[in-house]
Amino acid sequence: PICTTATILYVTELAVVIANVGDSRAVLSKWSHNEKKEKVVTGLQLTIDHIASSPKERDEVVERGGFIAKSGGIDRVNGSLAVSRSLGDIKLAAYLSQTPHVISLTKEEVHKSCGNDDHPVDNNNLPCFIIVASDGLWDVVDNQDAVDFVNIAIKDGLSLQTAAQLLTQEAYVRGSSDNIGVLIVARDDRGAACSQPPKCAHTCPPIVL
Repeated sequence: PICTTATILYVTELAVVIANVGDSRAVLSKWSHNEKKEKVVTGLQLTIDHIASSPKERDEVVERGGFIAKSGGIDRVNGSLAVSRSLGDIKLAAYLSQTPHVISLTKEEVHKSCGNDDHPVDNNNLPCFIIVASDGLWDVVDNQDAVDFVNIAIKDGLSLQTAAQLLTQEAYVRGSSDNIGVLIVARDDRGAACSQPPKCAHTCPPIVL
């Protein structure tokens, strides 16, 4: 099997659990106020990129008997794979880890991290959201750019599904040559929203952050 990375967002009544293997990523929109008391949003990365260029990941690869060598200007496991943790890739499995990075937050901690109030959503009080995406996005769009992009889309009245599609297209326009998968989950005044069209209300399970 080829290399597969994964980021999982698991929501319960009490907590939000995020786990990842590889370089797919989850980023939370974090709201705060600037010196002018204006609301500003920043991107808070919830996952860790497991890449061969990371000193910690490099050491673990070496401990498992592998090595790191550059190919195409990028550090790679045995000169081949840019990620140090993955599912699959039998030829390199002995040198890779399949152990995910896991973070668990209570609902209260998530809301505190969001820094947003529980008031109806409008242009001055936008919902807190999490962007879950593959490295095809993050290779060309950084955390802040992605959060700003979705924030503008929501301000313009676009659905989360449309915002995710546009963000995917933006990555392609910026030259991404990897697989691009984008999911956006956000909390609104009705309790939850998923990055699906409105008609999906009866088919996609509610996700309450």
